[in-house]
Amino acid sequence: MITRIILSIIFGGLAFMIQVSFIAALPFPLSAGLLVVYAGAYFTQHLGVQDGIVWIVAAGIVSDAFGLAPPGYGTVAALCTGAWLFFASTRIFSHRSLYGIVSCVITTTLVFQLAAALVLVVFLLLGREIDWQGQANLALWGMLFSLPMAIILFKVCSPFRPILERVGFRSERL
Repeated sequence: MITRIILSIIFGGLAFMIQVSFIAALPFPLSAGLLVVYAGAYFTQHLGVQDGIVWIVAAGIVSDAFGLAPPGYGTVAALCTGAWLFFASTRIFSHRSLYGIVSCVITTTLVFQLAAALVLVVFLLLGREIDWQGQANLALWGMLFSLPMAIILFKVCSPFRPILERVGFRSERL
């Protein structure tokens, strides 16, 4: 159990660090990738454990805490995304097929983008100026990257599934 918690913190932290340091430094449109959302949805869907949801929510909270996003933007979008991912991974998609994983990653990314857009609408209503074209470009490219990233994660990470199950990442589903 302790091994699982430590590995989950390492995996989630590593995904967040890669997203905010390496991916964010890439030229647009490559910088629009949402690695924590993609990896969290993949991990939750493929292994049937809820750690990926925690990664997404924690990344949103940390983004707000460190001022990487406007206050509330990351947390609200991440909480909505986490709620959707929990529902989708337990009630809608099969957790081991490529189709189920790709569908879950794409819909989770879409929910994140929609929740982020709703937060921006609230900001607009509060009198803040919003760069809608820039936000739309980020959302579009983030969505476009979700398909290849889901497939890449499936192909790269699938061989490690037995190892992860041995260290405690077993399905929590009935």
